[in-house]
Amino acid sequence: LAADGALLEMRFWLGRTLELTRPENILAATVAPRAFSHLFGSVLKAFHPRHARRRGSDTAADATARLRKALPYRVAKRLGELFTQMADEPFSSARWRDVVEGVGNRAGLVCCGDLRTAARAVLAPAVQKPPEQITADELRAHAMKHGPLRELLRFAQNEDHFMLRERLGLVSRR
Repeated sequence: LAADGALLEMRFWLGRTLELTRPENILAATVAPRAFSHLFGSVLKAFHPRHARRRGSDTAADATARLRKALPYRVAKRLGELFTQMADEPFSSARWRDVVEGVGNRAGLVCCGDLRTAARAVLAPAVQKPPEQITADELRAHAMKHGPLRELLRFAQNEDHFMLRERLGLVSRR
């Protein structure tokens, strides 16, 4: 039984890792929060029409100019187009990081197929315990709070979760 639990946990972490290493997720998943916020802010200042108008220090203006020049023309042009299309949408680097974390946790759950294993793996950093030492009471208490565990539980009950597992050939529905 312990070997099965270890295998399921390994499948959770493998699925999560594969998702987080996708190009659109890797920066939010790997760069330190403060550095990511700074990078995100620089990209907004360089390419977002509303943020580009704001005046900043000469140092910030220089960093923004270097960023614009460092990117290939097609990438810079596409970023400008996207930000122009979404000029009124709010942007939050913290929210982006939370979404990326949730997507990784969902992928881990889909791959391991065991909600108990996935829930413990997601909760372990918050309670600073190894997943196998997390009690059912701790899981219940944290399931009531907003956060990654609650989002994972919500996804686990969603039809999309079951459809993904079926399409990947991880389960058959009859």
